[in-house]
Amino acid sequence: MIHEIPFLGDVFTEKTTTLFVDDDPRCLLVHGSSLYPRFAVKILDDGLEGLNIHPYDYLIFSQTGWPKSEGELCFIRIGDEVIVRSIYGLFDTEPLLGTVGDRYPAFRTHRNDFIVQGRLIGRLSPEEVEWTN
Repeated sequence: MIHEIPFLGDVFTEKTTTLFVDDDPRCLLVHGSSLYPRFAVKILDDGLEGLNIHPYDYLIFSQTGWPKSEGELCFIRIGDEVIVRSIYGLFDTEPLLGTVGDRYPAFRTHRNDFIVQGRLIGRLSPEEVEWTN
């Protein structure tokens, strides 16, 4: 089954960035189903190449809240900005937000200072992306 999911914009793993989402965002066509709403972003840096995720790949996230396992890749909101990072120390007061290897420094922040808005469920290369409009 094919579904339309909103594309929210471009994000980084190195640093947080402000994300301006249109009231009527463009949508990607994706195959498969999910119990939870999904959204897509485009990654602009190389902080996830160790996971076979390259700059300009599109990441598909499921809006399911807090990760279920250590190191799960998440779309994270910190105040008015967003970042894509893996979360380690799920039960710590200040979990570690990291990338693959040591390309960009990991950092700790209090669990009340950020919101996990999605967990990674898929990746599309730029050549695989189909748009609805």
